[in-house]
Amino acid sequence: MTEITDTDWQLIRSVFGDIAYEEPHNHAAMLKVARIMVLEQCSRGELSRRLAAEKLGLRDTADLLVALGDAGLPMPQPPEDEVKEQTATFARLFRENREARAEAKLVAEGLAQLDRDESVGIDTVLAKARAILDRVPDVPPDPGDELPG
Repeated sequence: MTEITDTDWQLIRSVFGDIAYEEPHNHAAMLKVARIMVLEQCSRGELSRRLAAEKLGLRDTADLLVALGDAGLPMPQPPEDEVKEQTATFARLFRENREARAEAKLVAEGLAQLDRDESVGIDTVLAKARAILDRVPDVPPDPGDELPG
């Protein structure tokens, strides 16, 4: 048997079976074919990224994506429900960002009013602050930041 790692030997055995014992001079070629087979299975979505990385002895799935690119294979597509979840998350974050920008404009206008020594109703300011804080209930206020009331 040629000098190969245990991971490589397991990969060769999983693809070529007992012939791997009979053809030690072909281990390098067998390993190359076995690696391509794993990458192709992963690319088609027939093998999970985690398992493919493990079979190939790669550090993580990031290295797997590099190996797929080096082999000229497309990245595996995530399951449809995962894509829908990612899309919904993006849409929610986009809406929240838009709302936050609108609120920032209101805050900037309030600060501008204060800079111009214009009267700003404290009740209005507190109501807006409470509305903003109500959106992030999991984040406790810092000591001294509690709103009266």
